[in-house]
Amino acid sequence: MRIREPVHNFALLPDEFGPLVGSQVLQRLRGIRQLALANLVYPGALHTRFDHTLGVTHVARLMAERLGVRGDELRVVTLAALLHDAGHGPFSHVSEISLDRFGDSAQLSRDQKEHKIHEAVTAAIIRKDEELCCLIDKEADREAVIRLLGDWDGRPVLK
Repeated sequence: MRIREPVHNFALLPDEFGPLVGSQVLQRLRGIRQLALANLVYPGALHTRFDHTLGVTHVARLMAERLGVRGDELRVVTLAALLHDAGHGPFSHVSEISLDRFGDSAQLSRDQKEHKIHEAVTAAIIRKDEELCCLIDKEADREAVIRLLGDWDGRPVLK
């Protein structure tokens, strides 16, 4: 699957990831600016978390392949790259303080204080979003992605 992307020309992803790219979780990132309100000062700074996610996924996959990552591990790396920003709120990092203050912490399992709130939200989305759970039907894959995005204790090359 080739997706036109402004930095790398085309982001290349396996066809199996098409439904994930089309999911509500990822499509909502089209409305979140990567650089928050920077476009008010720099009019060209208009790219979104969705654009960023496609580029990250493309580069992470190329790097993993180059480092000899294959099979299920490559799939988990690709999934983690694709979902790494799923928990961002409006205005990206600018909203972290508000999410931290007003977010429902009972719904989030934040094991470590140093994790940012959007990381905890990302983990909750990966665990609980019905559409994602259908698209990534193996709970083990979802948990591996969450660990890779957080406190990874596996092969360092995957992180």
